Amino acid sequence: MPLFMVAQVAGRYLSFAEREEIALLTGQGLGVRAIARRLGRDPSTISRELRRNAATRGGKLDYRASVAQWKAELLARRPKVAKLVTNERLREYVQERLSGKVRRPDGTAVPGPVAARWKGRNKPRRQGRRWASVWSPQQIFSPVEARLPG
Repeated sequence: MPLFMVAQVAGRYLSFAEREEIALLTGQGLGVRAIARRLGRDPSTISRELRRNAATRGGKLDYRASVAQWKAELLARRPKVAKLVTNERLREYVQERLSGKVRRPDGTAVPGPVAARWKGRNKPRRQGRRWASVWSPQQIFSPVEARLPG
């Protein structure tokens, strides 16, 4: 049997012991609100846990604490590797685009973003906000990434 994180988890996340309790109470036929009351958690936390981490067995969803803990640990792995670290072609393109070296087929430079005219004329509480006037790497690689092969 795999070793799970048995250390006490922060209040935001469910521990393995709580997941075992959810599995037992679900097996006894208790509802989401009753389980939440017993664990001292919000009902939305319990329903989200049951929806996200249920195991599929024989075509139906069956909540098992070990599978739920495995899925939670799998999703919580950090740090994730950035797209620009793993894809060299994408990184080079973003660097060229940010430096202004990217040109259209006719030879003209690809322009940067144009600052939007302030649309909040009737919203005085938003006057201090600045609008983006430069490209971020995400703005560049989001539409381009799909077109790059490999």
